[in-house]
Amino acid sequence: MLGAGRPYDCLDPPGTVAPSFILKKLAAYRRQNRLDLAIQEIGRIVRTLFTLDWLDFGLKEHDRLLIAKERMERVLRGRRASSKLPALVDLVLSRPLVSTGTIQKALKVLRQGALDLIGEISLREMTGRGSFRAWGIV
Repeated sequence: MLGAGRPYDCLDPPGTVAPSFILKKLAAYRRQNRLDLAIQEIGRIVRTLFTLDWLDFGLKEHDRLLIAKERMERVLRGRRASSKLPALVDLVLSRPLVSTGTIQKALKVLRQGALDLIGEISLREMTGRGSFRAWGIV
């Protein structure tokens, strides 16, 4: 019968119980039934697993940046003291993407100088465009 019970009873498949009904029963018989404590514990476990996954991703990203920094520092060995490359390495490590304009302003070099510096530390071009290009660490 469509008129009896909840207004949307016809949407529940036969033989199933609504989650709200289960939660009401668990709250009503708290001393008799400790299933609610088990459900809370499962929630804590799920949150802990999520946090561990998040930390694992952060550590992988940290390792990736550390390896990229070491690779770029190898290029810096034997350079002149007045070289702008160390400043470019710091700039690239502090931002996910850098454009030629960003490098020009930060290092006070011309456009072609910025492009030459990018070529020396072999950054990857990320945008795939010709007019506005941005570089980053892969």
